[in-house]
Amino acid sequence: MSLIFSIMRTTPWDEETYRQTLLKTYPGFAFTFITQGNALFGGFSRDSTDLNDIYFHDKQHRLTVCTDALIINRSELFEKLNLTEDPSINSARLMCLAYQTWGKDFISHIDGDFAITIWDQAQNQFFAFRDRVGVRPLYLHTLEHGIACATYHGTLIPLLSVLEQDPIYVRNLVAGIFCWGTPYYTGTLYQGIDVVKPAHFLEWTSNRLTQTRYWDLRNNPMSGVPTLKEALEKFSELLHASVRKYVGAHDKIALEVSGGLDSGSVACLARAYFPDKPMQAFSNQFPENLPKDKEALKLKDEFPYAKALCEQLNIPLKGILPADFSTEEAYSALVQWLKGAFRHRFPLQHYPYYQQAKAFGSKVIFSGHGGDEYVSSRSYEMLWELKKSGQWLRYGYEMTRGFTISKTWQAIKHRLFKKDERGFKDKALRQNDALLRSCFPADWVDFIHQNQRSWDLIRSAKEREWDYYEGRYSSGMQGRLESSYLVGQFYGVYYCYPLLDAQLLQYYHHLPSTYKRRHGRGRYLFYLALKPFFPKKHLEINTKRIVTPSAIPPIDFLESNQPTCENWPEQLKKFKIQAENTQRLLQLSVSKTKGVHLR
Repeated sequence: MSLIFSIMRTTPWDEETYRQTLLKTYPGFAFTFITQGNALFGGFSRDSTDLNDIYFHDKQHRLTVCTDALIINRSELFEKLNLTEDPSINSARLMCLAYQTWGKDFISHIDGDFAITIWDQAQNQFFAFRDRVGVRPLYLHTLEHGIACATYHGTLIPLLSVLEQDPIYVRNLVAGIFCWGTPYYTGTLYQGIDVVKPAHFLEWTSNRLTQTRYWDLRNNPMSGVPTLKEALEKFSELLHASVRKYVGAHDKIALEVSGGLDSGSVACLARAYFPDKPMQAFSNQFPENLPKDKEALKLKDEFPYAKALCEQLNIPLKGILPADFSTEEAYSALVQWLKGAFRHRFPLQHYPYYQQAKAFGSKVIFSGHGGDEYVSSRSYEMLWELKKSGQWLRYGYEMTRGFTISKTWQAIKHRLFKKDERGFKDKALRQNDALLRSCFPADWVDFIHQNQRSWDLIRSAKEREWDYYEGRYSSGMQGRLESSYLVGQFYGVYYCYPLLDAQLLQYYHHLPSTYKRRHGRGRYLFYLALKPFFPKKHLEINTKRIVTPSAIPPIDFLESNQPTCENWPEQLKKFKIQAENTQRLLQLSVSKTKGVHLR
């Protein structure tokens, strides 16, 4: 996969300086540039062979298409287009054929992860499409006489007339450490560069720009409410189909495995459908000899669980140790590449996965991301709904099933007596207002109080899933996908997320919450779907209660200082350290970025 850019200008411009700027700024990447009048299309990648898939120009119909795409329904598209499937037809040409057949509505026929731009010279129209979930980022910059789109915002920086940081983005990134939910902001670190939201497309005609949603998670695909049996059958069908399509699109795959249900489900199905495909799993591993002050971390090591699962699946597993993390200087180069695009820390804390996947010879890492957030669902949303509707017997049953007497009493105190979780946490923040005001200006402190850290605890299941999709929940899915993709491109690999398949998400989203938690199990439907193929002894282990999920080896410059105590003043002090670290990352991220004045 390659990063792409499309620059539409209605007047002549200094294209050569722009080209030379990119070549000089990003050594080690292979570039391709294609000029069409005053428009410039191009892409770049660590592997020059990836560039063969990004571009197609139809001279007869005066259409130019640029794609950064993984299309998983190629065979279906050829069938719909009444064409014989031809592997020599690249993604850009296939999208061109689809556009000629269905116009801009072609996007409803495309399945996969993609960013696509189309220049229809005959109609004087430019389109840019982003996939439904947002696995591929898509950035936008409006010019005085044109428009520019790219899957890496760094390629738009030379087009800026003034290089200035966006204060709202900086505030959200730094002060948002204290908030669990904040309004999603479509800006970036640099004023003038914005993010196109997932499931949207841009249309630019005669200097008029519109942005339209073409898919909505909230649209119910079901005509009625299915029974639990019907829901299980359909959910299982979609789950199997997603893993089969994504894994089938690659010759060799790397897998991120924690030993839990999410990543384990992807690994199990991948091996079941492709028993002979080369696979390599990776999991974080703590070294045997930890410093005394960090020996307790060994008890939360996920590696033994990942190892036991991979042995049963006959998938080789490599532990990611502190020695696999490169020097702080190399880490700094990665931060500078991101240019502020680290709304989620996971990719920065796991970059050795990309390096190890590349060393294995795979350009893709498969992840179980999305399972906990969507297709298995955390349990407290349904509990909140039961409590809100006054179903106290069902609430008590679901809350306490499987608990010891001690755990039951703790749960009752925590859930029943603290009726307003938001008010409780907000009060803690206000009682420590002096600490906040010692760190931030007054308007930032007001922002924190308005979007404080317990924001999501009183949301219903559907509301929370929608907020997470929209990026309002801890930068949510969008922040992690954006950063993961850009970190991957830095190393020449990318992530695949079968559990974030759009059809799977949409179907699960509209199921009753009682299917998502039942008999005290917070991942009930997901659990039932895994039973036929997931190793039984691993299916019953809740690794999230035992280990630190995706635990980070003790690397000093990566430690996240996540709060682990119930003492709120102490937690706030740790949040403050995170905020300070984020500010340092921002300073490092822009330290070598310079503006270029193009005519």
